[in-house]
Amino acid sequence: MPTFGSKSRFAVELSVNESHGGSWLFGRLCFWVSGSMVGDFELGASLRDALFQIEHILHGRQRRSNPSLMPLPATEVAAMLDDGLFLGNNLSTEEVAVREEWWRHNVTPPLDVFSGWKIFLVESEASARLIVQHPDRSVTERSLDVGEVDQILAETQMALTELYEPERE
Repeated sequence: MPTFGSKSRFAVELSVNESHGGSWLFGRLCFWVSGSMVGDFELGASLRDALFQIEHILHGRQRRSNPSLMPLPATEVAAMLDDGLFLGNNLSTEEVAVREEWWRHNVTPPLDVFSGWKIFLVESEASARLIVQHPDRSVTERSLDVGEVDQILAETQMALTELYEPERE
């Protein structure tokens, strides 16, 4: 399978195992951000599950704008989103996360290959910030074009759907 996007910016790499288990579509998957692999490609995953998770992530498409998060440093954005969406250490942060629908900024597929990783996307009308919290809790950021990540995820979804549909029957 091809790589969708540009590894030097943002990309999704996947491959289907020769013995892919029918509709399970066993294979491998990872993201690339600024030339660095995000996720554990060699661990492998059900690409069918990846398809379903990418479909869910795309529900936030064109809704990732958040003026209160855009000017903040990447480390602060990652900490706030992580706390509001996952940790629950601060009730007021959780309330804001629910009110402002922070779920739409989480573009991390909940798959074992991304265990320990958090990938957040915050956009404005003019720019997009892809913020990656690594398993060691360090944070990196990549500036991208608005809609770039969602376009690449949509291309990945289409390719996975083409693989999955014949196996469903």
